[in-house]
This record gives sequence, C-alpha cells and structure tokens, in this order.
Amino acid sequence: MPKNIKNLTIIIPIKGISKRCPNKNFRPFYKEKSLLEIKLIQLSHYFTGCRILVITDICEAALIIKKTAKNIAFQIEVIVGKMSGIFSQDFKFMTSHVSTKNMMRVCVTTPFINGKNIHSMFAKFIEIGNSKIDSLIAVEKIQKHLVDQSGMPFNYNYGSGHIGSELLTPLYVVKAGVFILKSQTARQYSYHFGKRPYLYEFDALTSLDINKEQDWNNAQNLLQCKKFISILES
Repeated sequence: MPKNIKNLTIIIPIKGISKRCPNKNFRPFYKEKSLLEIKLIQLSHYFTGCRILVITDICEAALIIKKTAKNIAFQIEVIVGKMSGIFSQDFKFMTSHVSTKNMMRVCVTTPFINGKNIHSMFAKFIEIGNSKIDSLIAVEKIQKHLVDQSGMPFNYNYGSGHIGSELLTPLYVVKAGVFILKSQTARQYSYHFGKRPYLYEFDALTSLDINKEQDWNNAQNLLQCKKFISILES
C-alpha cells in the first residue's frame, strides 16, 4: 500500500444522463456489473483506508453502491446534487468536500485502467514528491502526422521538411481515467491537474474511454480476449 493513503480522497463523478451512450454508467457491462460497480470493486482491492466519495446527480448511484457494498468491505460515501454542466463550477463543488492533502479523480468510463494501475499511479505520485510535480495524469502518447481542420500539416512540414513519424515530437492525449493532485492545486486552478503534471502513459486499448456507443461496443469486443478480462478484474 502506498504511503499517505489516509491523506487521500478519491472522487468518482457520475452523470445520470449520457446522450452519446445512454445509461452507460449503470447498465450491465461485464457479468451483470455496471461500470460504476466494476470501478468500486477495482478500487477496493488497493485503497481500503482512504475516503471514497461518489458525487452524482442521480439517486440510482446510491442504490448501486449499497448493493456493491454488500460484497466488498469498503466505506463509500455518496453525495447527490445537481450539476451545472460547467466544468469549473462542478469541479469546485467536488473539491469542496475534500479535506485531505491529496485527491484523486477517477472516472468509471475507463474500465481497463484498473485498481492495480491506479495503485501504481498513486505510488508514483508519492515517490516523485510534491517538490517536483503538483499532479499526475493518465495520457496516451501519439507520434503521428497530424493536420489541422483545413488539411494543413500541424506537427510536421511539407516537402524537404518532412520527417518520419518516429522523429516527431511526441504529443499526449489526456485520458479520462485518473487524475491525482494535491488538493491545494485543485483549488488553486479549479481543475483536475496543475502546471507541473507527471504524464503517466497508457496504450490506446488499456485507456479506452467509453463516451459513445461505438466505444462501448469496442470495449465489449476487448472482453472477448482473456487478457482484457484479467485486466478488468485486477
């Protein structure tokens, strides 16, 4: 178990309505368990002893947590409140319930970033120390030739200035899975990472974020592989 786990609050935000993938947080995803249930079980393997707080705009989340709590020895709190839909305002509402030195925002929509991964991320955050970083975020590294909306090269040049993708300066996609930071940093910027983040890399499949129905289908296809079932259950 990483040091300072008792100085950590884990916040799990849950939307009741998802237009692009209806009911994604609550419908059965694997073995009749929802994405919310799966994430709570994953965290229970590694984070007993810290505060777990689910913040939601729907009462159904409380019912699922009560059901899940019967099977795991895990203390979970639920706060039901109306969300504005404005990120900075909703984030301030979340952080207003945090009294610990560190906080972690965990999304249920990245089911393959599992409890073991999250445990390792928090251990890395503590290992590096607050003097060097103020946050840690999940990212996917990309080194590909990109063009802007007009079709013009974004990160490379035409003609003789062209270079192979392996020589391009890496860019990083922020993944929704996990954000770890000092609570002070969260309040300072009203955001889930600061100006000195550590980039914790994941591959595209492990960090698959379920936003649309196609993402849900892609995640279900991954579950045809024993490797991803094993990841999900860790």
